[in-house]
Amino acid sequence: VGPVQPEPWSESRRVGFHRRLKESGHACADCSAGDVADLAEFLDGLPRPAAVFVVHDLRARDVLNAARLKGLAVPGDLAVLGVDNDVPICETCSPALSSIPTGDHALGYAAGRILNELLLGRSRGGRVIKTRHRQVVSRLSTDADALTDPFVGRTLAWARTHLDGKL
Repeated sequence: VGPVQPEPWSESRRVGFHRRLKESGHACADCSAGDVADLAEFLDGLPRPAAVFVVHDLRARDVLNAARLKGLAVPGDLAVLGVDNDVPICETCSPALSSIPTGDHALGYAAGRILNELLLGRSRGGRVIKTRHRQVVSRLSTDADALTDPFVGRTLAWARTHLDGKL
């Protein structure tokens, strides 16, 4: 799932994800729908179970809200994975959002080295910094092991959506 208004970095993530899936022989449905209601319709049309990759954590929170609107169990019906590992977002979502950290510190140091080269006249710029992300910070949104029994999965999904009420 892409953002409503794609930035170059989020579009690169989306395109790269599609390319790797295609190279691996897997199909992928794409959605950059605007609001949560449109996302809910998209999610409702996916086969079950499905995995949803979202280009950043803030948008992944929208996906979790859309799944809740349609009564879809996460991770039972949909496993949701975001990018950036924005801890305040990831840990306050319901369920908590699994995410891929982007390694912002390493990117910052690489950008600093390039800036230093520019300032010293050793470079003309124009270089692209590319990173590979192999680590996933696993939280409940992708924890399929926790839901091996469909009844338990539905019960947990119901309980998560009714935490403010009487259980």
